Amino acid sequence: MKNIFPTILLIASIWLSFAYTKAGYNDIGVLQVKKEDYNKALSDAKLVQVTRDDLIKKYESFSPENQSRLAVLLPDYVDTAKWLLNIQTIAYGYGLSLSEIKLSAPAVIKTPVSSGDVDAQAALARALPVYTNTEVTFNVDGSYHNFILFLHDIEDSLELIDTTVIKIKPDENISDFNHFTVTARTYWLPQKNTP
Repeated sequence: MKNIFPTILLIASIWLSFAYTKAGYNDIGVLQVKKEDYNKALSDAKLVQVTRDDLIKKYESFSPENQSRLAVLLPDYVDTAKWLLNIQTIAYGYGLSLSEIKLSAPAVIKTPVSSGDVDAQAALARALPVYTNTEVTFNVDGSYHNFILFLHDIEDSLELIDTTVIKIKPDENISDFNHFTVTARTYWLPQKNTP
């Protein structure tokens, strides 16, 4: 009988220490997984930083003229009043009139990452800035020939503009006079903090 009480205490102490340490082991396992995730994120961030530095060096190797052309092609922001003024100036040059101009809210587009990307490319894609676009819908009145010339001038401009929808409605009273409804999209990079 003397041995039963110490044996029960020994078994109880082993059970208590096992229950207490098991919770600690579970916490250690969770922390090790987090550590691996943080190390992976850190290595991905280093790769992104090296790639960013390479891209900055390439950008700085461009001539100032090419840098300014690139800024026009894909600016940090879009001055919608200036953009519409440019479109209106081109239209007036061909005797066309613009009306009913409607701007949509800017849409933020994230950089897509395909499932076949390796981890480093996926990290780079996540770090790349998203781009933003705005759709503009406006009506143009004039001849078909002048409208085509107008579209060619928009296409040849340095600004990145996609014409997504064109609707044509001929005027029943005047020959060779049409009402066009155009939806165009322009793009820009969002403001970013540079290091």
